Amino acid sequence: MNARERLTYVEVPKYDKDTAVREIESDAPDRIVLALLALAFYDTDWRRVQNHCVRLSNNPNDNVRGTAILCLGYIARFRGTLDTDLAVPLVIDAMSDPDAFVRGNAADALDDILLFCIPENYDRAMALELLRSERVDEILLGLFGIARSDGDSEFAQGKCFEYSTHPNQAIRGQALKGFATIVYEHRHIDVEKVMRVLSEAAERDGYAAECARSAIECIETYLQADDSD
Repeated sequence: MNARERLTYVEVPKYDKDTAVREIESDAPDRIVLALLALAFYDTDWRRVQNHCVRLSNNPNDNVRGTAILCLGYIARFRGTLDTDLAVPLVIDAMSDPDAFVRGNAADALDDILLFCIPENYDRAMALELLRSERVDEILLGLFGIARSDGDSEFAQGKCFEYSTHPNQAIRGQALKGFATIVYEHRHIDVEKVMRVLSEAAERDGYAAECARSAIECIETYLQADDSD
């Protein structure tokens, strides 16, 4: 049974703060994992939980390391906030982890962070300001917001094309996934051009290639559903 399966079928306990800290300091990976999950699920002091996750994100045990990364996404999901300038670089680094469990959790965590940490009210000017920043977390948030919420699908598509060749793999991957988001939200996209870009990206290795393959599958599903209506 792999680490992801172990996490899937274990009930998350409701530890109090002192118990959770004691478990985290136990040096027993299985106990640390449960404590991290307990904090991420139930502790409302998100900064305290974030600090534990950051500290354990480079733990030598892949189960602990991967869970710490995953819990950064859970903080965003359950609390609606996170220090993205601190958390996102750790998540991106984890995408290159030698362990597949850690890499998978990093991809899931980034999805949660982008989904739950973007501003509630979309504003194009603000999104463009984020894109112009030199911070990877802000670029990702701006790009995700444009793909999901901008009413001009041509504009959103153009930004995804622009960032689909970005040197940062996370930004490149999210730009590629953005095409699927645009199709889902607008049912409109330059299918021939987009699928060509996605197909070329999907032939490579790494996170961006995985995003491209996922986007292709999603777009094909959305378009088939439209054709059957």
